[in-house]
Amino acid sequence: MQKDGEVTDIQHFAKGSSIRVVNFLREKFEKMYGKKTKVDDWTKSKGLGFITDGTETRFVELHWYDVKNFGRFEIKEKWEEN
Repeated sequence: MQKDGEVTDIQHFAKGSSIRVVNFLREKFEKMYGKKTKVDDWTKSKGLGFITDGTETRFVELHWYDVKNFGRFEIKEKWEEN
C-alpha cells in the first residue's frame, strides 16, 4: 500500500488513556524503535486520502496513531469509496 498525496480532513478523536490499546502501542513502539513513550504522547486520528494497491488507486478513510516527536504509526485503511 502506497499513499498518494496528502491526507485531508484530519480529525484527532482520542488522546492518551482514551485510546483503548495505548499500552500495547507503547510496547510495540519500544520494541521496534527502542524508544519509550508516555501515555499522553499518543493521539488517535483519521483522515481521507488516496492509496495505490498494485495498479489500482482508491479513495479511502485512513486511521492511525500519532506519536509525539515521531509522527504517524500503525496506519490502517477503514473504508473505501466505490
